[in-house]
Amino acid sequence: ENIKRIAITETYTVASKVKEMFKELIRKPKFVFNKLYTLSKCNKVEVVTAFTGLLELTRRDKVNVEQEELFGDIVVERKKRVS
Repeated sequence: ENIKRIAITETYTVASKVKEMFKELIRKPKFVFNKLYTLSKCNKVEVVTAFTGLLELTRRDKVNVEQEELFGDIVVERKKRVS
């Protein structure tokens, strides 16, 4: 029983979530974080790891993030490169 539980356990890294979000931004210019990482599709650890990745992308100045109201949708948009 314990072996089955261990085998099913998935690990998520901030780096993998950052790559996942960048792939999403390549497909479309912006996405809604809450819709991409919902608790109905992901477990809490995955959502928290993804949010940490989003904070890292923001810190590195790679994305613009907007949330108009408390607990509202988090819109993520890739920053335009200035040449």
